[in-house]
Amino acid sequence: MSTGESHSDGVAARLLARVARRVGSSLALDETLNAVAEAVVEALGFRAAVLNLLAADGELHVVAVAGADDVKRALLGTHSPLVSWQVMLAAARPWGEVRFLPHGTELPDGAQDLEFYVPPIAEPVDDLERRWHPYDALFAPMIGSDGELVGVLSVDDPEDGMLPSEARSAMLEAFAVQAAIAIEHARAHEALADSEALLHQMFEETPVAKALLSPDGVVQRVNRSFCAFFGRTPEQLIGLPALDLALPDDRDVANALKEAVYRGEIVRGVERRYVRPDGETRYGQLSLLPIDHATGRAVLYVVVDTTQERAAQVQLQHIALHDALTGLPNRSLIADRLEQALARGARDGKRVGVAVVDLDHFKLVNDSYGHPVGDQLLVSVAQSLTNTLRTSDTAGRIGGDEFIVVCEGIANASEVELIAERLRAAIRQPVRIGEVTVFPSASVGATLSSDGATADQLVAEADMALYRAKAEGRGRFEVFDEAMRRGSMAQLEVRAELEDALQRKEFRLHYQPILDIETEEPIGFEALLRWQHPQRGLLFPGEFLDVLTDSDLETPVTRWVLRRACEDLVSLAAGDRNCFVSVNLSPRQLARPGLCDDVRIALADTGVRAEQLWLEITEEDILDVRHRDSLQALQDLGCRIVLDDFGTGYSGLTYLQQLPANVLKIDREFVARLTSDRVSAGIIAAVTDLAELLELIVVAEGVETKDQLEMLRAMGVRCVQGFLFARPHPVEWWRVTDGLPQQSSMEPTAGRVRPW
Repeated sequence: MSTGESHSDGVAARLLARVARRVGSSLALDETLNAVAEAVVEALGFRAAVLNLLAADGELHVVAVAGADDVKRALLGTHSPLVSWQVMLAAARPWGEVRFLPHGTELPDGAQDLEFYVPPIAEPVDDLERRWHPYDALFAPMIGSDGELVGVLSVDDPEDGMLPSEARSAMLEAFAVQAAIAIEHARAHEALADSEALLHQMFEETPVAKALLSPDGVVQRVNRSFCAFFGRTPEQLIGLPALDLALPDDRDVANALKEAVYRGEIVRGVERRYVRPDGETRYGQLSLLPIDHATGRAVLYVVVDTTQERAAQVQLQHIALHDALTGLPNRSLIADRLEQALARGARDGKRVGVAVVDLDHFKLVNDSYGHPVGDQLLVSVAQSLTNTLRTSDTAGRIGGDEFIVVCEGIANASEVELIAERLRAAIRQPVRIGEVTVFPSASVGATLSSDGATADQLVAEADMALYRAKAEGRGRFEVFDEAMRRGSMAQLEVRAELEDALQRKEFRLHYQPILDIETEEPIGFEALLRWQHPQRGLLFPGEFLDVLTDSDLETPVTRWVLRRACEDLVSLAAGDRNCFVSVNLSPRQLARPGLCDDVRIALADTGVRAEQLWLEITEEDILDVRHRDSLQALQDLGCRIVLDDFGTGYSGLTYLQQLPANVLKIDREFVARLTSDRVSAGIIAAVTDLAELLELIVVAEGVETKDQLEMLRAMGVRCVQGFLFARPHPVEWWRVTDGLPQQSSMEPTAGRVRPW
């Protein structure tokens, strides 16, 4: 008679059903597994049933034992490696869906570590084909939904001493299945609880403002960041329609976004403005994410706070477009304002006046009282100009001690004269700066737009009028007229002379050394253009460069400068392949497609390496996106890009990392004020530190005193240039003897050109 036949199949079925109901209703895994083991003993007639559960440590732990106390004491708390169970189950004999391990079976390697309960042998066992031997073992593997082993249900010591029937083996497997379901059910619930806890933490603790909206758009749940962003408590927010968070002027847009998201669309990163109850304005990027809900489509309302970022952008934009000292619009912004004024004037039939204001003898103020006093004077002048203007007018600083004023809605030239006189008079007021009283004076040049006038034309006309005012004795104003226009014709004559100068080879290059600050020895030279005029003698760029750069002669002259500078470098370097020459480029040349080819040809024809050629441009030009491709091509070629006169334009320290430059030249204005102005010293120190971080070379130009040199050396500046060491001279003036570039007897020897 087979094991368990003394128990009716009906009893076993009822016990299995009871276990199944418990598995479906209870999450108490330990209690459920104990109930499974007890039911197996009661229903199938075994004296012992053991549940082995696979744990996270990779071993099967005995977690439930039904049977005698000695069995429980022997097995509860024991554990065996998973691999040992896998080896043993593979060696066992399939018996239906369970595994039977007959006594005497030699266990394979790795299975010896298993813990078994062996009942005592009271008497020898006969009829081994039908009867249960104490060393026999019957196992029901518990398999999860993924097909992997999650545990083993084992039984032992049948009450009738007989091997189990096929029906009882199948019932044992059914109990094992219920145990496996209970395990997966409990673990799934645990994972869900962990996931919910994690989601709760992510919702509550994230620095991003989040709220959950009901299907009708009402705030149901908020996190701390949401309350902080909107400046309200959870009680004030929960139950509030989300549309009430938007400004009244934005309600239509907000409603459109709501309709879109409730249609199932995802709204991402919409820039919005909010006003808190305390009146503070906040900015954020709004995202709306639809969530399917049992009662409809709910919405996750997410706001990323961009208030500080927006403020930083506004500040950077202000820095980029305004003069750092006076706060007035800089050259770039003024040019844009003038273009807009001309466009409005053309549309409205109005005229635009432009006045250029230049302080008289400003250098004398700096030299007499120091640069801090000069800076304060510039600030005072800026304020005086601003106070004099109408709200529709704009004043700006275009560099040094020069200002510009743009006035709209001007009727005639007489009104321009009144504006120019008012500006001149406003500045001519005593200014008290500390213990010093300064009596400033200004020269003003003004002009009035005509049909078709351009911004550049008006500025040029105002400049010409300013030049006339200075020539007539300063402290006065002049308005551009026909006589000045005739003067511009004289510039055309200069242009014709320049054409002849190129043909007659009258252009010259003079070279000023750039020195290693530690050794005070030259490491390179800046090439400076001169014109050897047949009647007027040697002319500096200020006397012809404006005409040259406004003509089609600039390109052939630039080609000549590039080639001659490279040729002269061969003798200046005296065989030192690390010595370099620096050449200035104009904005028009940067925009010219053939520039890179001209540089490549000059290098190839002279044998100079690309890294020995430094190309100098101003910071305004390097920021112009139109020049980026050309600059990148020159850098790819190997040339060094030099940012000249750094600090006089509008790039600022925050832009350094983005600029396609290898070298920074600190403007001579900062160097001149270095020993007397803490602000200038701080700027130079900051530029030097940041340049070192960005691996940029720093050159301080305009060094004229030993004190300046020592302060620059202490700040970590590596290269210097200025009259303290040498003035610009032609290449013939530099003698090269045994590789030692030396100056003539007029000045001390400059020393060997050291490698960079």
